[in-house]
Amino acid sequence: MAPRSKPTPSAQAVRWWKSRADTDRYVVSPHESPSDAVTRVLRQKKLILEVAGRCAWILADPQRTDDRAAFLANFWPVVALTMEKYAPAAIDGVAAVRLHLEDFSVPVTLGALHHASASNYNLTLHDEFVLQLRPTLRRRATIAVVTGPSDARIPVLAPCDLLLTLDES
Repeated sequence: MAPRSKPTPSAQAVRWWKSRADTDRYVVSPHESPSDAVTRVLRQKKLILEVAGRCAWILADPQRTDDRAAFLANFWPVVALTMEKYAPAAIDGVAAVRLHLEDFSVPVTLGALHHASASNYNLTLHDEFVLQLRPTLRRRATIAVVTGPSDARIPVLAPCDLLLTLDES
């Protein structure tokens, strides 16, 4: 019996992509890639769209002509995955109010508070879409989780703490 040969990076990439697509997991962490070789193949074959400063991948149709459409369809799962990197973090302001009201329209600029460090971050999610993270999340702030499109678990300030972040305008 001949020894089994290891699958090529191309075969591994297609299998990896298909296993996630078959379970409707279209937004994934780059850390899920089995190897650098597989990552190269995923990029070369346009099976992924890298967004949020390469913090998130969107599984994509390699024949796509519009990256923006793929991004907009997966906006909230991308936000949820990206915010995990800055945890504890939560959407605040009017965007959080909208999320509590189950309005999942896509804002160009999305504000959030974090407690991961003392730094401000303006993270370009894709093209003109920006996640603005500010280091002012209070230690005792209550974070609620809103379930959004594609079952994205979006951290938002709970209403009691959210009211403190709103101004008159």
